[in-house]
Amino acid sequence: MSYAAIEEEGSIFITIRQEYFDITNDYCAAKLIEYFKRWTKWKLEVHRTPWIYQPLRRIQEDLIGEHSKNVIRRAILRLEELGLIERRHNPGNWQDKTWQYKLNLGRLSELLEDRKRKKKESNRKSEAFHRNNQ
Repeated sequence: MSYAAIEEEGSIFITIRQEYFDITNDYCAAKLIEYFKRWTKWKLEVHRTPWIYQPLRRIQEDLIGEHSKNVIRRAILRLEELGLIERRHNPGNWQDKTWQYKLNLGRLSELLEDRKRKKKESNRKSEAFHRNNQ
């Protein structure tokens, strides 16, 4: 099931995608992938840039306060380590210290494909083990 932030009369509904948790091994990071995907889609449609300007306070609010700012910071660092997001300060205003984020959809696809491949290999090994031990 997919994480979704569906705004309906000010209400937000949150679920988590298993594949994203498997990639990150972190609930908050898994939620942030879908969160940044949603914002990236909107940004590309409306502003034609993949860079998302969101203060940490707003991200925490959008995740309905489920995670502390420190947990969100760690999750963002995890996503950076995995090559899933980049962050920068506003290049047009050096005084602005709010981070901008860009989701690397190509890297996400790579990790999802790698996960599928490993799962198939694991299933084949398991089937072979059971055939040989009957």
